[in-house]
Amino acid sequence: MKKLSTLVKWSFVLPTLGQNLFIYLELYYMSYFLTDICQFPLNTVTFILTSTAAVDLVWVFVTGIVLEKCDFKKMGKYRAWYVIGSPIIILFFTLMFTDFGNSAAAMAVVVVAFCIKTLFQDIQSAAVTAQLSQISDSQQERTTLSVTRNIGSVAGQLLFSFVGVATITFFGNVFHITALGYTAAAIIFTIVNGICHIALYYITKDVPVAKTEEKKEKLSVGRMFKIFAENPPLLILSFGDLLRYTAYFLISSTAAYYFAAVLKDSASMSIYLTAQTCMGVVAALEENDMLDQVDVYGVDGSPDAKAMIHEGMMSATAAQFPSEIGSRAADAIYRLLSGESVEKMTLTPVQLITPDNVEEFGMDRWQ
Repeated sequence: MKKLSTLVKWSFVLPTLGQNLFIYLELYYMSYFLTDICQFPLNTVTFILTSTAAVDLVWVFVTGIVLEKCDFKKMGKYRAWYVIGSPIIILFFTLMFTDFGNSAAAMAVVVVAFCIKTLFQDIQSAAVTAQLSQISDSQQERTTLSVTRNIGSVAGQLLFSFVGVATITFFGNVFHITALGYTAAAIIFTIVNGICHIALYYITKDVPVAKTEEKKEKLSVGRMFKIFAENPPLLILSFGDLLRYTAYFLISSTAAYYFAAVLKDSASMSIYLTAQTCMGVVAALEENDMLDQVDVYGVDGSPDAKAMIHEGMMSATAAQFPSEIGSRAADAIYRLLSGESVEKMTLTPVQLITPDNVEEFGMDRWQ
């Protein structure tokens, strides 16, 4: 099969960039919008967030069924969702951030809008993942596509950290109504998401389907549920992922409330958004001449972190040795497939990288 062009490979930056742009608006500001803008009682907001989280868990199963059963031959089995899902997401995400008051009908609008938006958001995301495997037989190319997709995810988060608060504030001032600032941001960010997905649709239009994908047998709905039933870890992972996003949602919402209601300084939220990594913290401390007053520690031993430790700008970072984790995981899988038993828990070493030993690790890779 012909190798993928550089344009096709880098085009997979687009969908996660666009999606993360509006997702972070939801993560950081949804609960604040409901409580402080729409004036919903706290128990109503709790019901909205709990019910929608439960529906989101159900969508995990529905998404696979929809992708497997729907086949838009002319537009592409998976690519079609880039075009179909985008306007639906724009409409219903906008409704989520529109102030209809705090009545029962307004609550119903938010819940229904969230459910529909999330379904098509999940389908689009799953369609991108499915297309990664569909367009190449090369494991190296698939890895490259996954990496570029992750780059888009980080880029979307960073982009929101720079333009999120500014967009909300700007349009709130333009219309002299705070709620419309959030509505405008919701419209703009989902339009950007739509442009990103539609661009990917056209860029990958003439990319052929990999031979391995052409031979794949279609799964029935019953078979899909049987796979989940036979693999409890899949259910646990799905539920764990839901809990992870719920926790992140709560932390982000609390931060938004703190900056707006306690500090009375919503603009400073952008500082919080960009200072969630050690690099952001170090930059902020250096700019305010406070670097010698605060010890900064991190994890993962990134090249940037090690460089800062070497320069005396960071105190330490924890090396977790991902290559060792991968090696031991692969070994365990191989032994299981060979019918051997493995330990339920495998410990991998960790080590603190400090100014005293940073040169032993090198600066060109993650630790």
